[in-house]
Amino acid sequence: MIDDGFIVKTVDPDDHRATQLSLSPMGEQRAVEITAVLDKLNGYLLDNAGQSLPPYDQIINLRHALTGID
Repeated sequence: MIDDGFIVKTVDPDDHRATQLSLSPMGEQRAVEITAVLDKLNGYLLDNAGQSLPPYDQIINLRHALTGID
């Protein structure tokens, strides 16, 4: 991810033996995109879980819902 430009690696200013990892601007943008996709996926799954059903049936519904995701 460092080589691809998503993460920046720098030397810790307080302890030069350590390094710090942080998201680059490109990494931050990708994190926003991933979060949006995950929010949409979670909403879709919750809508299809059948929350009033017993847990076993909810799991079955979620498995079926996952097979329909592109």
